[in-house]
Amino acid sequence: MSWAVLGCVVVVVAIGGWLRLSAAQTLHHRLSPDERAYGRLAIGIADHAHYGDRAMPDRTHWAPGAPVAFAIAKRLITFKRAHQPYEVSAARIVQALAGTATIAAAAALAALLGGVLAALAAALAIAFYPVLISIDHFQLSEPVAALLVTLGALALALARERNALRWMAAAGVLLGLAVLTRADLLLAPFLAALALWWLERGEDGRRRAAVLAAGTLAVVLPWCVFASLHRGHLVPVSDAGPSTLFMGTYLPGHGTVVGFKRGLAAETRRRSSSLKSVPAIHMPAGAVLDAVAARDPRESRNAALMTESLHNLRRYLLGDPLAYTGMTVRKVARMWWRPFHSPHAQLIAVHLLLLGLGVAGLALGLVRRHPVYVAFAAIAGWSTVDNAILVAEPRHNLPLMPALVALGVAGLAVRAGLP
Repeated sequence: MSWAVLGCVVVVVAIGGWLRLSAAQTLHHRLSPDERAYGRLAIGIADHAHYGDRAMPDRTHWAPGAPVAFAIAKRLITFKRAHQPYEVSAARIVQALAGTATIAAAAALAALLGGVLAALAAALAIAFYPVLISIDHFQLSEPVAALLVTLGALALALARERNALRWMAAAGVLLGLAVLTRADLLLAPFLAALALWWLERGEDGRRRAAVLAAGTLAVVLPWCVFASLHRGHLVPVSDAGPSTLFMGTYLPGHGTVVGFKRGLAAETRRRSSSLKSVPAIHMPAGAVLDAVAARDPRESRNAALMTESLHNLRRYLLGDPLAYTGMTVRKVARMWWRPFHSPHAQLIAVHLLLLGLGVAGLALGLVRRHPVYVAFAAIAGWSTVDNAILVAEPRHNLPLMPALVALGVAGLAVRAGLP
């Protein structure tokens, strides 16, 4: 039966790959600011061997992982002609290939921890989850990050299965690459290392935790040094922190980008006459942030935004803790409870079903004090906290969903005694 099930897994991966490559053929939307930024950075790397173009002042606002991947694709793959400025059409091939590899990685993770039936269940769930197919239309970082997080969890499982430090080092490197792709995961690998240290007390536990953290540092630190020297101040992967912290703590805007624009539209129009007739929702977020930073003209932009963020915390968190807590809860719900880019009830139901399966299986693994489940819980927990503090978006759950589903079905399979 095992070989037959594994054959089914291969077929599912192939079908999932075909669905993703089909989705990557077309681009039906106008590029968002983040997509344009990723494309602009990638074009600078591919065409000029430079991180972005020299007219782009905030190049380190975005983590480098996705732009580098898109730049490599642009150099190596001849794909459809771009129809918008900063569109990198070959980037959608990267998304499709990353998504296909994620199906295989999730199946391997579930097989290692829960058996072949769990592998088939994980492959089916990830291959046909509509959001993980439609994301390939977009020039965003989540598909690459999802692959790296899932591979990192797989390496953790192999490290436990084979008691091999080289797999723990590989997990650190893969999670470090995930951090370089999604800066909101910055502390996640180190918290996972601390969780393993706490779980496996003793010399072996300390050694494994140290190797995991060292693998992450080996990947992340060189970029942080380069970016910090380039910007003239500390850049922990990305220097978007002050701006997203302000938006996330601005209670009148409900901790969302759209609400932040609406709440500060009048102040922005007073500062910039060119935006007087622009609707709030279409205002560039950077222009609104510039208006906020102009309140403290003697400070740098980032320092001014950090000062204003602290004012938000004093005014809203301390002044109205109940309303602020409500906003925080809604941000966590926005991250986890809504599928990306679709309000349809059927898709919401599918998303909640997969989320429920993942959380239930994860809880069973935590009860068993399984190291891989404990480490992943630390990663997912940090990502949730980061979104609760900063700006939460539904797409921010996508880097975690494949590994969560794989661990979930594996945990349930072990509980049910399935092969």
